[in-house]
Amino acid sequence: MQLRPNIKGFLYTMKNITFFSLFFCVVFLRAQVGVNTTNPKATLDIVAKDSIGTATDVDGLVIPRVDRQRALQMVNIPTSTLIYVNDASTGSQSGKAQNIDAEGFYYYDGIATEWAKLTRSSASVQNLCNGFQGTYVHGAPVSLAVYRVTIENNSFSPVTMNLQPSDLVLSGVSGLTVGTPTATNLSGGMLSLASGAQAIIDYPISGIPTTDGILTGTWTKISLSCTQTQLVGKGTATFTFPQNLFVASVNLGGTGDVQGVVDNAANKLTMNVPYTAGKGIYDAYQSPWIQNNSGTGQGGDTNSFRISYPAGTFSTSGNIPVTIEVDGDGSFNALKLARGNSMVLATLPFAHNGNPSDGDIILNIVTCGAFMGPGNTNFKGFMCHNLGADMSVDPFVPSAVIHGAKYQWGAQTNQSGRYISQADDQANSGPVSGWQPSGSDLPNGTWSNTKKTVNDPCPIGFRVPTFAQWSQVVNSSNNTITRTGTWTESSSNYSSGITLGKTLFLPAAGYRDPSVGSLGFRGSAGYYWSSTQGNYSYAGYMTFYNVGDATTINGHYGRTVGFSIRCVSE
Repeated sequence: MQLRPNIKGFLYTMKNITFFSLFFCVVFLRAQVGVNTTNPKATLDIVAKDSIGTATDVDGLVIPRVDRQRALQMVNIPTSTLIYVNDASTGSQSGKAQNIDAEGFYYYDGIATEWAKLTRSSASVQNLCNGFQGTYVHGAPVSLAVYRVTIENNSFSPVTMNLQPSDLVLSGVSGLTVGTPTATNLSGGMLSLASGAQAIIDYPISGIPTTDGILTGTWTKISLSCTQTQLVGKGTATFTFPQNLFVASVNLGGTGDVQGVVDNAANKLTMNVPYTAGKGIYDAYQSPWIQNNSGTGQGGDTNSFRISYPAGTFSTSGNIPVTIEVDGDGSFNALKLARGNSMVLATLPFAHNGNPSDGDIILNIVTCGAFMGPGNTNFKGFMCHNLGADMSVDPFVPSAVIHGAKYQWGAQTNQSGRYISQADDQANSGPVSGWQPSGSDLPNGTWSNTKKTVNDPCPIGFRVPTFAQWSQVVNSSNNTITRTGTWTESSSNYSSGITLGKTLFLPAAGYRDPSVGSLGFRGSAGYYWSSTQGNYSYAGYMTFYNVGDATTINGHYGRTVGFSIRCVSE
């Protein structure tokens, strides 16, 4: 019996099989897909057929392989597409293929309009390189000095590298040493970076730069490098200007005149220019020559002046020793002025380490002072007025406005409880509110014999005289003492005082007592502080009075008494 196929039933059956196959296929595609697993954990979960063992067959994912021409021609590329370019010689390195320059993996991230290369680098320096941090000054220890490099691991695997001081080479400036680098994730010199992690590495730098100039740091590690430069500057300091120097030159009518002389020998002018915040080295300096101002030379004398100082090293604070040089014949005679007058002789620029100018040193002709040695020798300039007096009036004519203020020893102008102004001193002869009493003395070193301190109230170029200087001034072998006035104690007696030689007048301004600050001895005595500290709570001073033929005397007194100050040139 011949069998005849039921074509209609077969077709019906195949149609149903096809329908159910497509149905299950659609359902499968909408679910998670697993390869070599029945329990996929993601949209596509590929499990190795042989994840362990010695099997030799290949497990993995083969990414589509195309040449550069094909990659260049693709359009409407979805973000995250990954390809492997197996031939970079076809097509052109342009358009979306501009980064395809060699075989390798490339991806399309949808941000740029070209294929991006998946690099095989283990790490790379980010932000270029940070380079030198800190302060670098010639002749000064470097401060907070490091060389900084930022590294980021752009690979797909952890990276380790051994960091050593030898990674960084310094050149151009000597005297500096590289120390052991520091970083997070650093142990025993080994830096460990997970994929995508970043580390900031600091190489500490120590030492003192022996020159100024350009310091170069060259850092290399595996295929990475970082080169940066740092200017090592000259030394720096903070100065206060102007500074003043004084030449005493006095016209006393031809008899006893004082001829002021500036030269390069016995009458050479020198001074210490103070500074603070110093660091590093300073070079030797010579200012340009500056001619004396017109009309400042006796008999029309003219010369030029300049300042000079040798090279040295700044301390935190200190002084630069400056010399005034005279050109031409090396000697200048200053104009002799009537007493009480003054005149600017020349203004000389001061600078350091190539700065255009830090300020000026001003040479002045002055007429107030006293001889510090016998036979009219060693004339020393003083301010013409007591500190705090009205400096616009004649300092040689007794009056209330030249008495000045009164200070406790070591005090500054306007220091509360230790100072009384000329106006208040003359308006109130009784106790002073808030006056600091005995036992609240300012300590040793507030004023000093050896240098002008920050508490010294005298203006620039002057200081409180030492006890030894007052002793020289009142020595009758050096200066004749002449008394003027009625010499009776009264709060309203401003008539008395002494003239030392012919060029220094000191009013008998009295004092303020050490307990409550009450006025005493105005018109009958004068009391002037020295910078010299005595034993315990005492300090040196100079006093004068008029009792018969009594001469000027010196002594020590408690520091909370209020005395006058007459400043002497430094």
